[in-house]
Parts: sequence; structure tokens; C-alpha cells
Amino acid sequence: MDFCSECLESKDEELIDTATRTLAIMKNRPEDEDQDKKVDIPSAGRRRTVVLQNISKPDWLSCAAVTWSFLDGRSFEELSEKVDFDLEILLDAMKEQKTRMKDGVEWTLSCILMLLHTPATGLPVILPKLPQMSDVLLGSIKDSPDVAERACGVIYYLAHGYSCSETTSLSALEPYLSDIVTSLTAAAERNDANLSCAAYETLQEVVRCSDPVKSLEATAPVLRFFLNKFAKTLRLPIDSTRKLDLLAKICGGMQVTIEKLSGSNDGKHVISEVADKIMTLLPKVFIYKIRSATVLEKAMLAIGALARATGPEFRKYMQEFYQHLETGLDNMEENKVCSASVEVASDICRALGYRVLPFCSDLVPVLFRNLCSRKLHRSAKPLIYSCFGDIALAIGIYFEEHVLWVMRMMRDAADECAQRIDREYGEQLKRSVLKAYFAILQGCKRSKPEILEPHAPQILKFVEVVVKDANNRYVF
Repeated sequence: MDFCSECLESKDEELIDTATRTLAIMKNRPEDEDQDKKVDIPSAGRRRTVVLQNISKPDWLSCAAVTWSFLDGRSFEELSEKVDFDLEILLDAMKEQKTRMKDGVEWTLSCILMLLHTPATGLPVILPKLPQMSDVLLGSIKDSPDVAERACGVIYYLAHGYSCSETTSLSALEPYLSDIVTSLTAAAERNDANLSCAAYETLQEVVRCSDPVKSLEATAPVLRFFLNKFAKTLRLPIDSTRKLDLLAKICGGMQVTIEKLSGSNDGKHVISEVADKIMTLLPKVFIYKIRSATVLEKAMLAIGALARATGPEFRKYMQEFYQHLETGLDNMEENKVCSASVEVASDICRALGYRVLPFCSDLVPVLFRNLCSRKLHRSAKPLIYSCFGDIALAIGIYFEEHVLWVMRMMRDAADECAQRIDREYGEQLKRSVLKAYFAILQGCKRSKPEILEPHAPQILKFVEVVVKDANNRYVF
């Protein structure tokens, strides 16, 4: 990067001054100016002096310049060599008592982790520093709210980096996981909304990246923690922006935690112990008519995660919950809420199987009504078609009474696929229609031939259209 090059070519104190000036005028530089000048990396001693002098300055440009001086490089190997030493400088700087310096160092650490901490690159530059980094971050999270909030951001990217590779898990952080979870929950309890939001989001990422079996002891208490915080936050008197942000973060954390715990039998047992409380608390966002689409969406998705985790046991909640599900489906003005409700309807069908039959006489007409409404955002249509397939698989032969009308809707969707629509939406629609056709055929395989036989030509015609599509990216 050209502004980093100028920064690194400077001498001593000029390094940051040059970088800040360059950052300020960067957008006005000629596009054809040389971007690939070779530079000399400043000596370790000079870099340390410049860093400690400038990272605590109140203007963001100085902090940004220090960060770019760390991160500029021509290859991952060069960056790895620099970061190995730079982390030592930054972690030592965290021992300073200046809040401004700690804040700047944490911002820089977040940038380094975000850009370079990916085990898939084969550069394990963070691993040797984990003990020192853990001590520093766990200490910082007890500091002033601003410093603690930045520390949450560093932990977020530290955990996220271990999730970027399919072959790498959070195992390197396992020895520190319990202390990290404890520190994050303590930070969330402090009377600072911004810090609480940061702690919830980081806790969610740590749980998401953890091992469902090895990390169970550390992550199991998180679900109860989120439940208790949800109950307390919901009781706050005013639907302020901060309250709604907190509720959204908590619901998102609850969803991720349920999904993670459901990955082991012991985790499912933890979920079953608090399932009644979850289904007592989460529907209250609909009962109280919380005015936030994000909160409603996150709460609905958390309930869907619970349905997947508990399976047939979710049946006992359906009598009370169905009215809220239908409310979400009817909320077409808020597309995210409507789409999330359709997804949860599919989750429930897969979880309950034939036990969902008593609710299908109401559910299917609601889905029909949505498809016929101009208020429905088109992104919800593929979800609804897929939901028809999930209903068919769940109730089997009892889907016969819906076949005629569903097939008419599917024909309209197939015709839409044949038109010139944008590729991303077109592929989503094709995928959902194919899935629905297959599920309906599978679900109704024991029905009389005359039930599905009249619809065979439209199914074959659609398959032919998809196969002949030159832009088709499906693998059958």
C-alpha cells in the first residue's frame, strides 16, 4: 500500500507524521501513481520507539498509521516475521497505565488478528503468544469500559481466527476458555450498554467456535446466563435503542449456544433442562409487541434452534407458540421477521414429523396467502416453497389435500425460473422448487397414483429447463 510505503521510508518521528498526512490526502492521490515501491523495514528499536510515542496520541490518524506500519508487507511470510516481533511490542505496551495507549494497542491487535490470524494460511504466528495474550486480555477486560470493550473485540477475532479452517478448531484456546467465558459474562454485567453488547457478541463467537464436547463444561453455563440477562433486559421500562440492541445480541447468543450444545448428548440434556424457561421468555417479544424487527427475527431463530435441538419434545410448546409463529408469518412488512418465521416453520416440521399435522390446516393457507400477496418480499418465496416440501415429508399421505393448490403455486414458481431474473435469486428459486418437488414426491409416495400423476409433466418440464440452463451451477 502506497501510504504504508511512505510511512516506512520515513525516519524516526517523521514516520507517523508522513503516514498521517498520507492518510488524510489518500483519496486525492493520482490513480496511476506507483503502488509497488520497494521499502526498507525500520529497525526494531526505532519501530518500538515510534510505536510507543504515537499509539497513545488522541488523533485516530496516528493510531492508524502505527497499525499500517505493522501490517504493510509484500507476502504472508514477511508479515509473519514482522508480527512475531510486533506482538511482543504491543503486549508489553499493554502494561502501561495510560488508557489511551491501551485503547490504541487493542485496536491494532484487532486489526492484526482480523487480517492475519487465519490458521488456514499455515502461519501460526499467534500460538506462541497465546499465554501472554490471554493474561493481557483477561486483565484488560476488567479495565475501564472503553478498554474492556476493545479487549472484547480482540478476543472476538482471536476466537474467529480458529474457525476459518475446517481442519482447525478452538482447541488451542481450550486451556483459557473457562476464564474467557467467565470474564466476558462479568463484563456483560457491568453497567455499560456498549460494553455489554460487545461482551455478548464476543461470547457468541467464542461459543460458536468451540468444540461441542470438549468445551461443554465452559459453554454449558452460557445458555442460563443468556436466559437470565434476557429476562432482566426485557423488564427495562423503555424500548430504547440500547435495550433493543441488547435484546437482539442476547437472542443471537442464545441461538448460537443452543446450536452448539445440541452437538452432543450431554449438551442436549442441558438444553432440555431450560427449554421450558426458554419458551416462557422468548415468546414475550411477540406478546409485548417489541418494536424491533431484529429482535423479533433473532428470537424466532432461537426458537427454531430449540425446535431442532429438542425434536419431538417441542410438540408440547406448539399450542401456545403457533399463534406467535402465525403472527411472524403475517408480518410481511418486515421481511426478515417473515422469512425467519418461514424457516422456523420448516424447522418445526422436521422436528415434529407427523405430529405437526394438527397445525397444517392453518399453516398451509397462511403460506398460500403470503405467496399471493404483493407485500411479500421475493426473497421469502424460495423459503416458502421449501417449507411446502418439509410439510409434505412431515405428514406424508395427509399432504394429499394440499397437493392441487401447492402444485399450482409451484408451477408459477417454475414459470418464474424460466424468465430472465437475476442469477442469485433465480438459483435460490430453482433450488427451493427442486427440493420441494422431491420432498412432495417422497412424502406422497404411498398416495394413489392419480394424486400426483397429473402433475408429472410440469415436474419433468421444470427439470428439463434446469438441466438445459447454461448458467446452471447445480450438481444433481
